[in-house]
Amino acid sequence: MEEVGGSLCGIGWISVYKDSTTASTLSIEPGVTVKFAQNTGMQVGSTTAKGNLVAKGTATNKIVFTSNQTTPTRGFWSGISFYNDTARQALWSTQCSNTAEQAPHIRMQT
Repeated sequence: MEEVGGSLCGIGWISVYKDSTTASTLSIEPGVTVKFAQNTGMQVGSTTAKGNLVAKGTATNKIVFTSNQTTPTRGFWSGISFYNDTARQALWSTQCSNTAEQAPHIRMQT
């Protein structure tokens, strides 16, 4: 399991998966801001591999997924995709902003 604290800025695609029998897990601590570069995002699981995302913020210490722009604009980054082989997701007190969709975007893929 990989744990992330602090802030991640300007990163490319984040892929969270291992293989068809063992899931990788990415845990993100409360208060972390993840800032994505243009046209990038996060993929949890894949069509053939399992992955987990555990992002448990609090009411006063949210986890934020957003763009790395100084003035964020909608559509800059691609959002978070959970694939059907995703073993587990836990998202509490998180915020997605300025994704490629009309609203903050988390999508389930099959």
